[in-house]
Amino acid sequence: MADQDFYLQVEKEIASGIQDEAMLSKAKIMAEENGLSANVNYTKLRVAELKSNDIKETAAAVATFSIKTLKEFIPKALLFVLLFFLIAFILAIQFN
Repeated sequence: MADQDFYLQVEKEIASGIQDEAMLSKAKIMAEENGLSANVNYTKLRVAELKSNDIKETAAAVATFSIKTLKEFIPKALLFVLLFFLIAFILAIQFN
């Protein structure tokens, strides 16, 4: 997801009144420290959280795909190797 999508999602959450209360509390404390508004700090915190979640979801999807692919590939590869050795064995017997 692009950065703009995360920011838009947070703006919609704020407009609808759906906010993480603990994160909002942290944003208010940060506002006193850094001089930015609580909404700006909240947006930064929430976007960082959304990005982190997106990365985790993407990594999980890649891992799941990789495992599925390996589960499909290994039996086929083993069959190929067995067939190769069987053919080599048959050819070795015939030429001896």
